[in-house]
Amino acid sequence: MKPLRITRKTIADDQADHANWPEVSTDGMSEGDVQRFSNLKSGLEAYLDGQRIADIERRHGASSSLLLYYLNRCLAAADDGRIQGWRGLIKDRRVKVYRRSAVAILWTGKAGLSGCFAKLLQDYPEIAEGLVNFIRKDKKKRDRIVESGIAFKGIFQKFLDLCIDAKRLPGEYPFNTESKGSASVRRFAKQVREANFAIGAKLIGGDIGASRTAAGTGYISILTADKPYDMFQLDEHKFDFIGSVLIETPTGPQYIPISRLILILVVEVKVQCIVGYHVAIRGEASAEEMVLTMVNVLG
Repeated sequence: MKPLRITRKTIADDQADHANWPEVSTDGMSEGDVQRFSNLKSGLEAYLDGQRIADIERRHGASSSLLLYYLNRCLAAADDGRIQGWRGLIKDRRVKVYRRSAVAILWTGKAGLSGCFAKLLQDYPEIAEGLVNFIRKDKKKRDRIVESGIAFKGIFQKFLDLCIDAKRLPGEYPFNTESKGSASVRRFAKQVREANFAIGAKLIGGDIGASRTAAGTGYISILTADKPYDMFQLDEHKFDFIGSVLIETPTGPQYIPISRLILILVVEVKVQCIVGYHVAIRGEASAEEMVLTMVNVLG
């Protein structure tokens, strides 16, 4: 059985921006593999940017089925907790995608049907799209006026209505289960809401809740800087990539492979200038790294 296929219409907002996907170094690839990787990457970028399938196929030689196949590979979970990203295009790379081969027939239990729900959305993309649009209150296809909070009862009823419209029979999932897939729908709704925090805040808290998620709006901080050097802010920024650093050792310079750098910045609040920084070559910044940052500021 094929895994649930995500399209550019049903992809989560935080995953749709391919510029933030984990990158891949083509060093060490053969010329043919580099060309293959570049064609697939360009085709997927064009697809996610909304270009017509016919134009993508003509320019990059990638069919719609091939694009969807590799899109779902790129969105699969990797061992590091992130999506595969462009790593999903590497030839012969193993990608673990959730699969379910068993089909529920007249099942009356309450658990073990998450795969059936995934297969339903795979076989009936109109159900997935309609459910996502209803949860997000898409302006183009919304069913009612946006209101503060959406009761799960309404979402669940919309799901059942979509299944009926898709001509699902009483003996088929979800109608052949005691819960009619309510637990899976609830999890799905939670994932859609959390995919975009601003959308989720509006669904749960209305316009006021959404306004407080925007940077630079809402309520003014109690602490304010009246003149330069009154206040400072310290924050760390993580950069994920594949690369190496040159380390001087007693036996000579050595290249050490790394996958993350942490840049710690100290910013003066009044004039918004950087007064000090420190770069940490490790997975997480430690207290010692913070001290080194402040040493840089004072120096």
